[in-house]
Amino acid sequence: MVSRPAKKAGYHPALQALICGSEGTLAIMTAITVNLVPRPRHTGLVLLHFDDLYAALEAVPEVLATGPTAVELLDTLSLTLAHGVPEYARLLESVVPGRPNGLLVVEYSGESEAEVRAGAERLGRRAARLPGVGAVTPALGAAQQAAVWRVRKVSLGLLSSMKGDMKPVPFIEDAAVPVADLPAYVRQIEAYCAGLDTPISYYAHAGAGCLHIRPLINTRSAAQVARMPDIARFAASLVRATGGALSSEHGDGRTRSWLNESFHGPELYGLFRQVKRIFDPHNRLNPGIIVDAGPMTGHLRPIVVAPDAPRLSFADYERDTPLPLRWSPERWGRAAAASSARWRCATARASAGGGRAGRCAPASW
Repeated sequence: MVSRPAKKAGYHPALQALICGSEGTLAIMTAITVNLVPRPRHTGLVLLHFDDLYAALEAVPEVLATGPTAVELLDTLSLTLAHGVPEYARLLESVVPGRPNGLLVVEYSGESEAEVRAGAERLGRRAARLPGVGAVTPALGAAQQAAVWRVRKVSLGLLSSMKGDMKPVPFIEDAAVPVADLPAYVRQIEAYCAGLDTPISYYAHAGAGCLHIRPLINTRSAAQVARMPDIARFAASLVRATGGALSSEHGDGRTRSWLNESFHGPELYGLFRQVKRIFDPHNRLNPGIIVDAGPMTGHLRPIVVAPDAPRLSFADYERDTPLPLRWSPERWGRAAAASSARWRCATARASAGGGRAGRCAPASW
């Protein structure tokens, strides 16, 4: 949040939100003051096990009624990938008995251990009445909580380093809908994507109605890339119908700005354009973001898909002694993509307290 002393000329509280939400399209900030929230003295987790992910989503409103500070979803794919890496499998097994298809990770915080324990007990009593709950596992100790959050934090890296060309691509992952509408929203997205032969993964902020839904797309396939705008339009229409937000956490960017006119309507979109022209009449600040955006696939890296298309040949750089290159250009491309995903996984693992020990998903190129 940008903050200025109220006595300064030109100050208006709405300006803070306008500039902060403009994604660099309206002004250049030279100084930012942020408000801080004190860290709670005590925290604790309760893990709700589900065999059906829709039952987990249906349970979220009831869970929120117990006053948690966070409700996160770990889906089947995330848990399966974590179990495939020995380090994370050990962490899961140290806290989570069995192999549930999904987990709701529910956090309580307070100024005392008794306050945290009271929240966990409220959830335990309510969970006994919730359909689909297979088990309730308290994780109130520091080591247990660290293990759970560590697996949660590396889930994106594990998803990105999946074997093969199908990767979970972020382009509808930032939408948020009212929590009561979340199960129906996910069902409709999953059914629509299934009709396009496109599986999805979803995880993260169930308590805020913001599940990070990522369709699995082979971006090396022109046919699969062509599905992305259709999926995005369909998801945006659902979000709009619920009164949700198209970009709740990460922003519009080049991925979603092209949807803004249809999502917000021509009248409001026209006001967006007017504001842009007032602040940036020469369109120099982050052009093509929020208004006047190009197609969402316009900035993807070009992928050679035709066998007879021109491509880089390593022979062009060989001299008298040929280089002993055993991989095709396609395999080098997959290796580069996998290396990037493994770097994200390792970065998340290290920042979660993993140090240099342990492993991300093994490479398979």
